[in-house]
Amino acid sequence: MLSNLFWVILFGGIPVLISYYVLMQEEQVSKLWAGLQGTIYYVWFTSMCLTVLSYAYMFYVFVWAPEDAMIFSWSIADTEPFLCACYTLFLGSASQYAYIAITDVRNRERSLLLVANLWLTALMSLLIGSCAISLNRVSDTTNILSIVAGLIFTIHHVVFDAIFWQQSFKPNYNQIV
Repeated sequence: MLSNLFWVILFGGIPVLISYYVLMQEEQVSKLWAGLQGTIYYVWFTSMCLTVLSYAYMFYVFVWAPEDAMIFSWSIADTEPFLCACYTLFLGSASQYAYIAITDVRNRERSLLLVANLWLTALMSLLIGSCAISLNRVSDTTNILSIVAGLIFTIHHVVFDAIFWQQSFKPNYNQIV
């Protein structure tokens, strides 16, 4: 068991959940749905649900991987500090998203901080997903599920969040230029 990674993921997820709860209490939260309407909303919602399941599976597979499991050509134990760093940055940026996005709605702007936040989250999901995809010396079922989870996790954060949502997020511009 990778106990350090266990605690990073467990306690790092709490601020993310709290930030989303606080976000849902915001009266202007509907402005954050950006271009997620109609069919795109249902595709995004399905992707989000699959991403949550993928996150949970990767949590399980990384923390309780067999001792002889490898990520690329490194032992799972040797990659624990790298995974802890990636998860810390991922969870830190994910927990800040709600505050930054609501601040942008209130300021009627799409700030560079929001763009940087989305891309940091996407980059960390790419690194975490790559580790899940490259997990080896595990059972065939674990390997396949790990590849699928890594792909879903990465694609959602890169395509739906960093690219699509960020591009379609247009706070109300009522200012005179």
